[in-house]
Amino acid sequence: PSSTKLYQVAAWFVLDSQTLLQHPGPAARLEGHVRQVQGSLSAADTAAAEAVLGTAVPTPLDGLKMDEELVFKMQDVMMLLSSSPQFHPPPRATENSSAASEFDRLLQEAKQRFR
Repeated sequence: PSSTKLYQVAAWFVLDSQTLLQHPGPAARLEGHVRQVQGSLSAADTAAAEAVLGTAVPTPLDGLKMDEELVFKMQDVMMLLSSSPQFHPPPRATENSSAASEFDRLLQEAKQRFR
């Protein structure tokens, strides 16, 4: 008696540097399951695989556009804060103020305190 278990493949995807779809015979079976990659994998390559395999897990921030200027400002503040344990952040911004202008004010305050 054999103890071999058989499993069914629910989904599959191939990332390959070869052009697998150029051969007419297997191309029909491979269509939608193959992506040709150039060099290292890109985010688009992995996203294509995740879409076919159903492994992509959307996060609440996926649809947000990143504000690079704000990111750089936040990094500056983090560097300042990490160098001085004396900093105590002021209360959160009020609903009537702009988050960006509040952040600019906090950044200037941190720079003045810890230089």
